[in-house]
Amino acid sequence: MSSFGTVLLTGAAGKIGLRLREFLRPRIRLRSTDILALDPPRDGEETVRCDLSDPLAARSVVAGVDAIVHMAGIPREAPIEQIASANLIATYNVFAAAHAAGVKRVVFGSTNHVVGFYPVEQSVDASALPRPDTLYGASKVFGEAVARLFWDKHGIESVCIRIGSALDKPTNVRQLSTWVSYRDLGELVWRSLVAPRVGATIAYGVSAGSRCWWNNSAAGHLAFIPKDNADRFAAEMTESLANDEARGPAVVFQGGPWAADGYDAA
Repeated sequence: MSSFGTVLLTGAAGKIGLRLREFLRPRIRLRSTDILALDPPRDGEETVRCDLSDPLAARSVVAGVDAIVHMAGIPREAPIEQIASANLIATYNVFAAAHAAGVKRVVFGSTNHVVGFYPVEQSVDASALPRPDTLYGASKVFGEAVARLFWDKHGIESVCIRIGSALDKPTNVRQLSTWVSYRDLGELVWRSLVAPRVGATIAYGVSAGSRCWWNNSAAGHLAFIPKDNADRFAAEMTESLANDEARGPAVVFQGGPWAADGYDAA
């Protein structure tokens, strides 16, 4: 998209949503929405409280925007009833509302947990079949499938960002492979909005680092180059790196503790 007017940011009261709100506000006209109360809008922004599991509410908040950054949803494991409402129904409603309103691009906040049962020794790219480590991860597989459906059937472009560990800095050994700085994540979202053509793209939301498990070559057309690198934090975890001997599921699989939770396949 070479230019656009208003961009809708869903999940704007969440941890990632709050950072993206700060990142996007100076660049575009922003409509921020969440099921929770939001801080007052700033210049060039409007805020709307909205439950996206209500299809009429979703259509109302989408009306008049040119693109959507969909970050709303439950960002952790939860009972299926909660996952279904917030991550399945709400995501479908956003894409259906985009189609009804003529919106032609959606940036979808997916997760690395859609591939959480790949072993840590394996490099994974966008062509890898899903191996979710949780119901949460499975719900994001659904979201990616909906994005693909709306591209193939309705021509709505999408970038599904498999977000890694979005933090100020890595705090454990696993995160040396999964960390994404908020600056890099904001830049990837921005590149996903402004790239001329994206089709149905899957990109990994991860900063640079020699221990990274994910290959982003299939998303090269986004021209995303991370500015931050997880390697500079490795020295802070020397003891943990030296003692990384246990071979339980939290170490064997890329999903880490998410894959280990309730694991009894061995």
